[in-house]
Amino acid sequence: MFRVIVTISLAFFLTSCGIPELPYDENANANEAIKSALLEAKDMGKFVLLEFGANWCGDCISLNQKMKKPPLKDFIDANFVVVKVDIGEGEKNQALTAKYGAATNKGIPTVVVVDQHDSVVAGTTSGQLASARNMGEQALVDLYSGLLAQARGLGAR
Repeated sequence: MFRVIVTISLAFFLTSCGIPELPYDENANANEAIKSALLEAKDMGKFVLLEFGANWCGDCISLNQKMKKPPLKDFIDANFVVVKVDIGEGEKNQALTAKYGAATNKGIPTVVVVDQHDSVVAGTTSGQLASARNMGEQALVDLYSGLLAQARGLGAR
């Protein structure tokens, strides 16, 4: 209960100070969000981008900010349906982390790309986004472009 109060207080404080919103809904049902995203991806001819991270992670917050601005936003929106999976301190959504082979032990945020059949077709495997706060826009677009190319090579669209 204390953690919930602290999280809500922190979110309110950050919002009122103009500091960016927290990227992960700590109360979300990630399994349901993924099921919904898979249906949406099928309808739209896109891949699902699973982003594993946590609200305490500065690089996760930074990546979230960058994903809301062009050119990265435009690229992501055109190619992916995004699901943000909260891992907390590593104790949350462990079954999903294992199912999708998310390399959270190499640093977060980490991403996994799945096709419309829920098969893993690409992802970061060595902490490529663990320093997202230091990555420029073009470096991020290039990273996601590489993941998309890999996904198109392996996945059915």
